[in-house]
Amino acid sequence: MGDHTGAPRRRAWGMILAAVVALAALSGCAAAPGMSDTSVASAASSRHYHSPRYGLAIAYPQGVPAARRFEADYFLGTRWNPDAAAAVPGDALLALTLPGSNTITRGVMRIGASRAPRALAACSGPSSGPAGAPAEPRRVLIDGVAFTRVDTGDAAMNHHLQRHSYRAVTAGRCIAIDLIVTGVNPSVYASPPARPFDRETAFARLEALLSRLRLE
Repeated sequence: MGDHTGAPRRRAWGMILAAVVALAALSGCAAAPGMSDTSVASAASSRHYHSPRYGLAIAYPQGVPAARRFEADYFLGTRWNPDAAAAVPGDALLALTLPGSNTITRGVMRIGASRAPRALAACSGPSSGPAGAPAEPRRVLIDGVAFTRVDTGDAAMNHHLQRHSYRAVTAGRCIAIDLIVTGVNPSVYASPPARPFDRETAFARLEALLSRLRLE
């Protein structure tokens, strides 16, 4: 008599193999704590971040370091909107750092958002411009949505910061985007690392990343 168990065994192994392949495909996805946001690698040398909760997505090059939290620096903390009151809740969604960034010059794009009523009532950016000068807000469009942009800066103890802040209330959410260039005076180092790029180049690259943002 023939072995009648061969076909069932082959089918069982086929099902196991299919499950392993599916699990491997999902390994490129990561969910932010408490949210269903995803960051997925694609075959086109880019990664895709999507936040269903806040209805925004962005594709960015594979070589751009990404994080689901904000790192504190000399001037800024880790809050979703550095200009919001401490009691206003929100989520730090994504931080993209320019490749090559170091302590001399570092470029980062932060994207934060909130649906809290207090955030919607005061979806604000910085209240002053560089060196404490009055803020000069201007209207810009990002994926067809009107944002208020304010540029500001600060310097202290051999550290410096320049920031382009974008704020908008749209579809029941406050979106806070900050393009940030920070650095340290090279003279504080005996052998300073090379400057990876100048401030203008950093902002040009950050704005190129920002242009990839899509709002739902």
